[in-house]
Amino acid sequence: MYQPHSRGVNRNAIELAATSSRTGYAMQKIATVISNLWNDESGISSVEYALLLAFVAAGIITAAELLSNAVQNEMEDTATCIETGTCP
Repeated sequence: MYQPHSRGVNRNAIELAATSSRTGYAMQKIATVISNLWNDESGISSVEYALLLAFVAAGIITAAELLSNAVQNEMEDTATCIETGTCP
């Protein structure tokens, strides 16, 4: 009976193609490895965490840069105020 895989890959069709060739055993092993990799979802959560960490890090770097510029401008204004005696 034909049962398509949830992602559109029919494992039976891959195995049938692998066993009907001259190098059936090697092709069957390759098809099994590819099928196992295709169905493996254990690494998805770690990839999602890595992407989340990258976005958070980018946000922190951006915020630190903006804060750094704001603090530098305030320090320059304070230095000018001390040197000249007139504050903006």
